[in-house]
Amino acid sequence: MSMQSPTAPTIEERLDALSREVAEIAAYIREERARRESQRDLMRDLDHILPEAMAALTEELQDLEGVELRDLVHLGRVFLRNVPNLIWLLEQLESLRDLLKDSQLIMHEAVPALMETLDQLEKRQYFAFFKEALRIVDNILTHYTPEDARLLADNIVLIVDTIRDLTQPDVMTLLQEFTDTFREVTEQPEAVDVSMKSIFRLLRDPHVRRGLVITMQTLRLISMGRGEIARRTPSGNGANNQA
Repeated sequence: MSMQSPTAPTIEERLDALSREVAEIAAYIREERARRESQRDLMRDLDHILPEAMAALTEELQDLEGVELRDLVHLGRVFLRNVPNLIWLLEQLESLRDLLKDSQLIMHEAVPALMETLDQLEKRQYFAFFKEALRIVDNILTHYTPEDARLLADNIVLIVDTIRDLTQPDVMTLLQEFTDTFREVTEQPEAVDVSMKSIFRLLRDPHVRRGLVITMQTLRLISMGRGEIARRTPSGNGANNQA
């Protein structure tokens, strides 16, 4: 079985291929020549424009005292270095804008409720009471010294205990009965029998005798307490020494 050898290209085909290659090379050369010509034209234009631009920039910078071209260059570098920081700042501003937007919605609901509460407090005279309470504090600060405040702090437990004892129900009942009786006597003194017969009759009452004993013991304790206080104070010691 015989093999057919491939047909060799003819001279015309080779010339056509060579012509196409030459045409491509010529087109590339023309494009490169045009590009270089454009670059030369651009450089010639820049040679005319740049001096004029630099002169104009220099003239404008002369109006700014102390500002030089290197300062602008430094500013540009600083700006470029801080682009990430500027981006972060803009993001924070966006977050703040969203927060303010949400706060406006909250305030729109909270402010009327707050105004309503303040109006109720005003009607109940809370503010008037606080104003008078401030006057009480002002009077305390005016009439008492820091030393008085220190003594009060040292004896606050004793004071609170005394108030607690005085506010017991039996003590309050006794004080109420005493004040009622005292008011009746002072309002109608002519109705009180002050004769000796009335006095002796009262002394035979065991409750009156018990009250007298309690009164005497109370006066004795008060006197003993005043004597103890006098002995503890310098003035009391001086009085005792003179005695």
